[in-house]
Amino acid sequence: MYFPRVVPHARGRSARLAVISLVCLLLLISELAVPSSSQRRPSIYEYTEGRTSPWPEQGNETESAPQGLDEAAYLRYLAQTYGLSNDLTWYARRIRPSMSSSLSSRGRASVTEIDRKFVATQLMRARVTDDRLRLETEKSISLPVPRSPLDAEIDASSLLFGISTTYSRLVYANHSLVRDWERWLTDGRRGSNGAGLVLTLHKASGEDVERASRALHAVGIDAVVQQSADHSDSATRYVELVRLLRSHAESTSDAKGPNKKYLALLDDDVFLPSMSRLIQRLSQFDPAREYYIGAPSERSDWAVERGTTITSGGGAVFLTLPMAERVVQLPCLGGGADQDRDQPPRGVAHWDLSLYRCITTHTDVSLQVLPSYYSPDDDDGGGEGEEGDSSGSSSSLGSGPNNEGYGSGMQPLTLHHYKNWHRFEAGAGHLVASACGEACFLQRFRFQDDWILVNGFALSQYPDGAEAVPVPRWGRLLAEDA
Repeated sequence: MYFPRVVPHARGRSARLAVISLVCLLLLISELAVPSSSQRRPSIYEYTEGRTSPWPEQGNETESAPQGLDEAAYLRYLAQTYGLSNDLTWYARRIRPSMSSSLSSRGRASVTEIDRKFVATQLMRARVTDDRLRLETEKSISLPVPRSPLDAEIDASSLLFGISTTYSRLVYANHSLVRDWERWLTDGRRGSNGAGLVLTLHKASGEDVERASRALHAVGIDAVVQQSADHSDSATRYVELVRLLRSHAESTSDAKGPNKKYLALLDDDVFLPSMSRLIQRLSQFDPAREYYIGAPSERSDWAVERGTTITSGGGAVFLTLPMAERVVQLPCLGGGADQDRDQPPRGVAHWDLSLYRCITTHTDVSLQVLPSYYSPDDDDGGGEGEEGDSSGSSSSLGSGPNNEGYGSGMQPLTLHHYKNWHRFEAGAGHLVASACGEACFLQRFRFQDDWILVNGFALSQYPDGAEAVPVPRWGRLLAEDA
């Protein structure tokens, strides 16, 4: 299968939009930004531990963006929220989805060509403070998207998730993690989509646990929140999560047996943008048998040992119930009477690596990898790859949000480090899926005037033109398998 990458003839001007609304797409040309740093930025959580304000009570918080506003009011909101200047160059275009079953059967292309211009008239100047501000909008554009389930149409009752984090990370940026989890753990109407969540908070007080539980339930997440041991490392906490998940799955069983078929262990910075697709992929594994499954997505989720490329799951590991039963009995994870001498050292940051070493050493079960999505760079501003390597991170391919990573046009199954490293507000961008289905998220469109829209992520212009070249071997392999 041919998956092209868009390569600019000249560096484009790119706008990062937290949400690209399918009702109104507002472009502020005078405020466009081009990434300049080639160094990996520090974690957004680096200085937040113990320094965040208490969790605001649900109901007193403000919405991330006002709803139902016209273009002029939304322009004022953006200017105030992001500190834009009062004088702006603007252009507004309404976008409407045109869902197609034929696109769904063929699979989503990396680039969807649109046979019309995105900007049909001159861009105009506007003064935000003008009380008589009136913004005219161009005629709407219908964009073809694959027909896929909306939030309320997804039944995720076969899944039970386990996440361990800290209270400080949970409340960071007005508890943005909760809003992100709401996207894939609810029906979009403040009700559960059937999936359950067991959340453990490290070094949290009883009051922290109560507040977190109330906030999760308020948005519709079916969650159980507990404290974890104060001095436990991440590997120990996630082993304990396996026990908690297994116990919770058994307690919610009915006369026909457990209704939870797959137990999922996730890093707190893993986002699941396509729940129905994830469920379909997991259903290929018989829940009555022992299966150990990983869904890596980042370059850092892979390593080369003795000439072999391996992964320990990339912060997203799925276990069938029989596999979980076996895992908690393994001596290297503290399940047996005698601790194994090759137990991974305490303090190992990557719990999935500890789990991988233990399972592959003490059982005959191999890690099954779900090809999902491959981000060749660990940061938008620059990657770790060498020029010309198979990851496609060569500088000769150009830079910008529409060349690789989130802008590659491939449909992701998981996103790892989306918040921690990449600063991508995935939950906000994923709002487009409420209007056009989960398959349209990060769908890439190219217009005749070389404007390129990555739905929910970025809008860029390449005034000197752009051409499509094949995605390197890694991208083709994962796309074809998916």
